[in-house]
Amino acid sequence: MESLPHVSFISIELHCCFIMVHLTNRKSDQTSSAFVCRGMFVLLLILILYRAAPLAAENTGFLIIRTESGQTKQIDGTIVELSSRTGAVIQTGNKEERIPVDRLVNFGTVLTDAHINGDQSMKAKNYPEAVRQFQTARAEETRMWVKRQITARIIQSLTAQGEFEQACREFYLLAESDPETLYIACIPLPWFTVPEREQTAFVLGRQGIRQQDNPAMQLLAAGLLLMSPDRAEAVETLQKLAKSSNRPIAALATAQLWRLKLFDASKSDALTWEEQTELMDTPLQAGPHYLLGEVFARRQDPENAVSHWMKVILLHPEQRELVQQAAEHAAETLRTLGRPEQAEKLGRFAR
Repeated sequence: MESLPHVSFISIELHCCFIMVHLTNRKSDQTSSAFVCRGMFVLLLILILYRAAPLAAENTGFLIIRTESGQTKQIDGTIVELSSRTGAVIQTGNKEERIPVDRLVNFGTVLTDAHINGDQSMKAKNYPEAVRQFQTARAEETRMWVKRQITARIIQSLTAQGEFEQACREFYLLAESDPETLYIACIPLPWFTVPEREQTAFVLGRQGIRQQDNPAMQLLAAGLLLMSPDRAEAVETLQKLAKSSNRPIAALATAQLWRLKLFDASKSDALTWEEQTELMDTPLQAGPHYLLGEVFARRQDPENAVSHWMKVILLHPEQRELVQQAAEHAAETLRTLGRPEQAEKLGRFAR
């Protein structure tokens, strides 16, 4: 939801002053004093209304929810809180209503200029500028639930730049504020090995692996430690999270465990993983599709491998590093299949 248009209070006030001067100079009019008083009162009221309008609108928002009958309904008011554990809390007049997360379809609120600029920079793939704008927006913002939304944007922008360590630290901050975060899709989980990041990953993983009351933090930590000397603890944690009542966390924990079976996955494993991936929410599917491409490539099924890598490329452009990796593998596979023109087209994604 876009912010309300700004009003130039300085220009309005100057205009009012000129009018009042004009009114006070009308001495020849016998009713000038009363006229001036009434005029000044009206102008003062206009100023108050212009000043109050943005303030009254500052925290307004809306929720679109799914009713018990399956229809959608919009509720207008002030969003007081929005998190995985509290759900959406919206105030309309003197009434406060709580909406469970599973009934929430969409929401919106007035945003600061920096927040809007960050979104625009992110859309333009100017990720350094997006991070700068979002950091400004987070510093300006007073609503904690909006700060969490901004933090998720920062994580996505950092991940797109390859700023792995900072993205992980920001995700830990997000998880501290909401342990089963609504923005779990922005989690910077590792889906392929980057040797130069291993030591950093191990340090970050050890910081979060034992946060028993924070499943989102544990999920990232276990993923970071899965190929480390602490693998046993990571596996145990992922197996526990795979049974979580939080479906997105359970799905991602399950998919992270596939990384241990890539070299010896059977055809049955691959088909089961395909079914599980299709049941996930679309924003969670990028990493699992990438792993499925790896599995089918190792099973000498290049067509299916390319198919899954193409899903990463086409459906998840925001996952920049994963898209580049998938594009490189898909292009190489297409060349071996004697389709160099198709491989060349994927080159722009691999850069």
